[in-house]
Amino acid sequence: MNEKMFSILVPVYNQRSYLEECIESAINQSYRNFELILVDDGSSDGSEVICDTYHKRYPNLIKVIHKENEGLLYARYTGIKESVGKYLLFLDADDCIKENILQKMKEYIEQYDGVDLIIFNASRSKKYNSTIKKYPIDEDTFFDESNKKHFIKMFCGDYSFNNMCMKCIKRNIVDLKTYLEEGSERVGYGEDLYQSIPIINEAKKIFVTNNTYYFYRPNTESMTHNFNYNQFISTKLVISRLEKYAKRWERQYKVDLNYKVDKYMSIECYRTAKNIFKDNNILKIKRENLNKLNTDPFFNEKFYNKNMMSYLKSYEKIIYLLLKRNSSLSLGILSSILNIL
Repeated sequence: MNEKMFSILVPVYNQRSYLEECIESAINQSYRNFELILVDDGSSDGSEVICDTYHKRYPNLIKVIHKENEGLLYARYTGIKESVGKYLLFLDADDCIKENILQKMKEYIEQYDGVDLIIFNASRSKKYNSTIKKYPIDEDTFFDESNKKHFIKMFCGDYSFNNMCMKCIKRNIVDLKTYLEEGSERVGYGEDLYQSIPIINEAKKIFVTNNTYYFYRPNTESMTHNFNYNQFISTKLVISRLEKYAKRWERQYKVDLNYKVDKYMSIECYRTAKNIFKDNNILKIKRENLNKLNTDPFFNEKFYNKNMMSYLKSYEKIIYLLLKRNSSLSLGILSSILNIL
């Protein structure tokens, strides 16, 4: 069997409405030396049938794995474990990729001498004529060991480069032994950052481009925008991994990352509290959930951080002050505002 250049990994969980469009965008690539791995994470809406139908239609191109539901992190882990491509790309089952993404990745790989990691941009338009990320660099930029510390400073504690679906990753820098840690089974929010951190650590050559090759479909029901206490538990696990690697990077690259990590932790606590008041619970339940967060020492330290106001945008400062006041009146006003926005 010829060695595959790319493996496209698609975790699938109950995405019947968009799955066929997603798969079609992958199989219609102009560059053909790749495999498509569909990891059915316990779907029950017919997505599993769609996966099998496509496998029967393209048995030499598509591999299907059926497993019990364990979440995105473990679905990706399963796909990586079964992959044979030199490079990995991740595609969510409700999104699409541009027909020339693999061809362009191959060109970047050749141009930058077997680069370990390529980071590209995404669009909310199927014409790929806009970007969803505002990268802190305006031009295509190559990083190696001589200037990687500049990338580390941009990555650490920021949100620009977290998304796994906007990366092309050399397979041999993904260490499955360190991919999962104790508590990984509870990471159901922030998976992209959690997964990206050790990959960034291992990548010696990184190329960043603002060119768009990925279509991102907004999900209004995303955990990112709704409160779930398990989200907060997950946040703490992700932050724990970030803190551990940040300390390593500070020693290795002689950079100060404390401010950026502290800012990231504080803003995540702010977002968790804010999301309580974006859901449909009655005000009494919302206030109980906020008070539950307030009993957590980590939340208390970071949410009431003396530097918090300097971390927030103007409108976020208003929301924060209403949350901090924690009265029936202030939280009622906040709940009304957030339900309108």
